Amino acid sequence: MKTDLLAGDGPRDETEIAALGAQIRNLIDDVTLGVLSTIDSKGVPQLRWMATTTFESFPHIYTLTSPHSRKMDHVAINPWVSWMFASEDMKFVVNLTGQARVLLQDVETMKKIWNQISDKSRAYFLGDCVSGPGFSVLETVVEQIECTFPVEGRRVSLAPEWIRKAWDSSPSVQSKGGNVG
Repeated sequence: MKTDLLAGDGPRDETEIAALGAQIRNLIDDVTLGVLSTIDSKGVPQLRWMATTTFESFPHIYTLTSPHSRKMDHVAINPWVSWMFASEDMKFVVNLTGQARVLLQDVETMKKIWNQISDKSRAYFLGDCVSGPGFSVLETVVEQIECTFPVEGRRVSLAPEWIRKAWDSSPSVQSKGGNVG
């Protein structure tokens, strides 16, 4: 294993940025589950699977959640969160870190995000009896991206704007619908 690479290299050139951008996009287009990590009031990390997520406005990630979930309290105390997505064979893992906020009053954005997420089959919280909207939107603004290739012992750190630029300039990176933009 190459220890110098495990420390986290930057991309070698724009070609690698474009390739990693396509790889990230393909991963999040194919993956329906991600892991969201928040920090509770005692400073302890809390992780949970999330299935109702959209990346159409990347580096902004939006997800639907219960307005009464613990993650909402966690984000109010400490807005720093991390997301993890992995290929089925675990040969490619993407970690996205940023700050989150709850969108409760922005009805237009809530409607937009609701419509972007076509598969709400795992939005189990929608069955809860609540007053007001039965969901909230959690927005994460990604500030750091780390791609890990465990088999190769390689890790690459990227700036979110590099990935957005790669997505915007690549006609070959197409959205597949579903719960991803």
